[in-house]
Amino acid sequence: MFIADPGNSLVVADWSQMEMRILAHYSQDPLLLDAYTSADEKDLHTLTASRMFSKAETDVTKSERSIAKMINFGIVYGMTPIGLYNRSKPQGIEVTEDQCERFIDDYFRTYAGVKRFLKDVEWVIRERGHVRSLFGRRRRVSGRTKRQIRQAQNFVVQGTANDLAKDALARLHSALPSGAKLIAMIHDEFICECRADQSEEVRQLMIDVMQKSPDGFIVPLKVNAHIGQSWGDCK
Repeated sequence: MFIADPGNSLVVADWSQMEMRILAHYSQDPLLLDAYTSADEKDLHTLTASRMFSKAETDVTKSERSIAKMINFGIVYGMTPIGLYNRSKPQGIEVTEDQCERFIDDYFRTYAGVKRFLKDVEWVIRERGHVRSLFGRRRRVSGRTKRQIRQAQNFVVQGTANDLAKDALARLHSALPSGAKLIAMIHDEFICECRADQSEEVRQLMIDVMQKSPDGFIVPLKVNAHIGQSWGDCK
C-alpha cells in the first residue's frame, strides 16, 4: 500500500538488534560484548540458547532459539517466568512455568553482567529518584514498586535507543541530497523517498549516518538498508 511516486524509489533502513547492543554497552557483559564486537559477529539468540541449554550452537533447536530470543528481548522489560510462559504458548512452544523460571535463572547465570546492570539501576533509582539515558534525559520515578523499577531499567535502554535514533534522524535530514527526503520513522526504521537514479547513494548515506556511534559508545551499531518501489519490497 505504501509506494514511491513514479520515477522514485523508497529506501528503508533499520538498526539490527539496537536495544541488545545498548544493553551490551551498559552491562559490559563479556559474552554480549563478544557477540557484537568480535570480527565474526554471532547470532545472539543461538549463542544464548547454546549457553542456557549447554549444547553446541549447531545443535540448538528452533524452539530453544525462540525461547532464548524472547528472553533476550524481554529481559529489559522485566520479563517474569509467567510472562515468558504466556508468550511461549501462543507460539506453540510447550513449556511449564517451572521451566520458564529455570530458563530465566539460566539466562542471568549466562549473562551475569546484565543482572548486575539491572541491580545497579534499581539501586540508582532508589537512591536519587531518577535515571538518565545516554544523552542525559531523565526519567523520574520513586522506585517504590517493582513496576517503577522495571520502568527505570527499561528507560535506560529504550531511552538511549530513542536518543540514538533522534540524533541520527537530525543528522540524516541535514545530509540528504536534493531530490531525497525523509518520509517516515517507525520505531527503529527510517524511510526515505528519492529519485531512482540516486537510491544507492541514499542507501549508503543512511547506513553511514545511522551506524555512527556517539563518543564513548563501545558497541558497534549495525544497519540494514534496502531499496524498493514499495515499503513491502524493502522488508
